[in-house]
Amino acid sequence: MAVNLALALSQLGLAVGLVDLDLTGPDVPRLLNLRRKSPARHLELWHSSATPRALRPVPIKGIAVVSVGFLLSEDQPLLLSGALPGLLVERLLNGVAWEGTDLLVADLPPGTDGVTAAVISDPDTLGLIVVVTPDDLSHLDARKLVHAAASSDTTVIGAVENFAGLVCPHCGGDVTLATAVSPGRSLWSEGIERLVSVPTDIRYAEAAHRGQPVTGAPGSGPEAAPFNTLAGKVSLALRELGL
Repeated sequence: MAVNLALALSQLGLAVGLVDLDLTGPDVPRLLNLRRKSPARHLELWHSSATPRALRPVPIKGIAVVSVGFLLSEDQPLLLSGALPGLLVERLLNGVAWEGTDLLVADLPPGTDGVTAAVISDPDTLGLIVVVTPDDLSHLDARKLVHAAASSDTTVIGAVENFAGLVCPHCGGDVTLATAVSPGRSLWSEGIERLVSVPTDIRYAEAAHRGQPVTGAPGSGPEAAPFNTLAGKVSLALRELGL
């Protein structure tokens, strides 16, 4: 979702950076076919110099990308505890040469862990987009995230309903995969706008395996439409927030 949104926003003329803050599951590089094979021997989280060396984002497909997946090999785990995740997030956000970018799209881990808490409480955060699937447990977790954002005075731009049914690969029809969430327990009962619904579609999985996102890909068709719609709504919301 973050990758396709960043690409769609860049097609609207914005200079977009994409920062992968899912520290234990940094999948953004794989989705863009950026793969590191050599394991890292050490990871620099902090530097005592007054002018520490800035990380350089990787330019690809018109966006600038940074991920902890660039600092470790593809199958190398990251085990951090205490204050160390916060230090790494700080470096990925503020220790990167983001000059020339209009905005950053931050891919956050699921839930309301310390990484998400740090981002939604950051004064530079313009807004939050919640990703929810059409089932009760997902809406329960999403409502917790919305409440956390409210406690930090962070604007919730809206929510994306992901895996909203299945596009049948044989007939092209819609197949319902989940029991509808009761209105009183849904995220929508919190007054959150449903920005777009994205179906389960084999073309998204195929694009992910190729490392070629559907948005902006040559020959991409209607499968890119939800992300283009989302980018348009997000762009409008960002202008209203002062970007």
